[in-house]
Amino acid sequence: MKPTKLTMAAVLGASLLAAAPAFADQDYRGHAYGHRGEYRQHDDRRVVVIRERPRLIERRVVFVHPAPVYRPAPVVYGPPAYGGVYYGAPAFGAVVGAVIGAYVGGQIASGR
Repeated sequence: MKPTKLTMAAVLGASLLAAAPAFADQDYRGHAYGHRGEYRQHDDRRVVVIRERPRLIERRVVFVHPAPVYRPAPVVYGPPAYGGVYYGAPAFGAVVGAVIGAYVGGQIASGR
């Protein structure tokens, strides 16, 4: 026999040997499936003692939230100023920056 077959036979034998205790209980399904098989009736008389447990009554905790207090929001800045504001200065700066960037980029590209 080849060593592979011998190894596989040894593994198979070891797994069957390890699973042998699982095959030992032949009536392991009897309890779960309603006692299929033989049914034994016991005539043992047992004394049943019934004790009432003390009942614990928990009281509900009632928490009343205080009424909300509304106040006006604080003024952080003034109202917007419409009309007299000139917004041409930022655009002028952007145009000047673009011209300077183009000039410097042209100087770098030409190698000067």
